[in-house]
Amino acid sequence: MVLGAHNGLNRHEMSPPVAIEVEGILYPPTRRSEVHKTVKHACEEFVGTELEDLAKQVEGIPVCVEHDTNCVVGSVKCARRTASSAIWVTFTVDGRTEASKSAIKGVTDGELCGISLSHDYVYQRASGGGCTMDSAPHKDDVSRKGPIELSLCADPARAGCNVHEVRARDAPA
Repeated sequence: MVLGAHNGLNRHEMSPPVAIEVEGILYPPTRRSEVHKTVKHACEEFVGTELEDLAKQVEGIPVCVEHDTNCVVGSVKCARRTASSAIWVTFTVDGRTEASKSAIKGVTDGELCGISLSHDYVYQRASGGGCTMDSAPHKDDVSRKGPIELSLCADPARAGCNVHEVRARDAPA
């Protein structure tokens, strides 16, 4: 059964389910040929060539509410790059805690309709010379990015990163 979501899907007037599975866009479509223009862009954004790794790396990371890592409500089941080079993600909210029950209510009521990724990064200049966040990256520079957590949120930082489907699930084991 598909439950209510932010975009007006058939909302049912009922109490929230015990657990939910959620699907949506984690990272908006990008141009596959896009390159990083600045060090800041290389650290904060993902380009088409990095999306396959991102889809693999998010599997199993915690799901939080509004980037509060003390409020873990579930985990990411899987993710994939779409034909438009977006990242489609599937995750569960388990309903085991008061926080996760509140998150389920927020999702089914349409209040938590956004999806946001928190990640960390390391950028190392190949030449050993200094750089600023506005410097142009060099082809031999090394950057690593890794996801920390995915969050349900009211207002995602990236346009288009929203919940698209919500399904009721049995109680977690």
